[in-house]
Amino acid sequence: MNKFTQGLFRQPVYAPLAFDYDRAAVEAELLALVPLFRPILVNERHLLPENRRRWFMVADDEQLDHMDRHRNGQAIIGRYRSLEGLGLRRGPTGTTMDDSVTTRKADDCAGWDWDARYDIPLTRTTIERLPFARLRGVRLLSLPPGGFLPAHVDAADDSYWENGHATLSLLVASGGQPMLMLMADGGLQAVSDAAFLFRDSVPHGVAPVPRRRLLLRISGICDQAALAQLLA
Repeated sequence: MNKFTQGLFRQPVYAPLAFDYDRAAVEAELLALVPLFRPILVNERHLLPENRRRWFMVADDEQLDHMDRHRNGQAIIGRYRSLEGLGLRRGPTGTTMDDSVTTRKADDCAGWDWDARYDIPLTRTTIERLPFARLRGVRLLSLPPGGFLPAHVDAADDSYWENGHATLSLLVASGGQPMLMLMADGGLQAVSDAAFLFRDSVPHGVAPVPRRRLLLRISGICDQAALAQLLA
């Protein structure tokens, strides 16, 4: 992996990456893992009537009323699916990122390694070409056909991205829908780049997809100079 360089720069909210990879081959490799996917359930508080219109709607009230969610950690299975997937790397205590939204830790990423249970050599080599000096978590997120992702935020502020960390994404398969994110002026921007940087403290969501959507979310400490070049 690239050597870590110190000069930090202010990351944009969203930016496409000049990063080429074999999307079709990675997709085929990841689709073989679908039988192992586990639900990543939405917190019910995001779906309450007083909260669901807080930012923007990606589905109607009937769908939001009857989608999969969790209540105080207990699964409630509805008629409509949302996220599922796997954590592809394991932490030093065997922890993974496949059952809840990642709690970001501004550490040195020590002890994280690929989960040997998953045979994904092309995915690994593709991710290892990204400009991470220390790779932490890789989360495979999927929406099955008909599934959607209500508008939400994954971080309360931008502190995680202010000390050399970055969160990069590979959109392996769009599922036929872009990600929608809320702009500072209140408008919505639709994005579907094959590789991108995103600070997900910004509200974002995905409308119901006609086909399976596959996204790799990759976190760690980045080589700042190399990352800046990918954003140019």
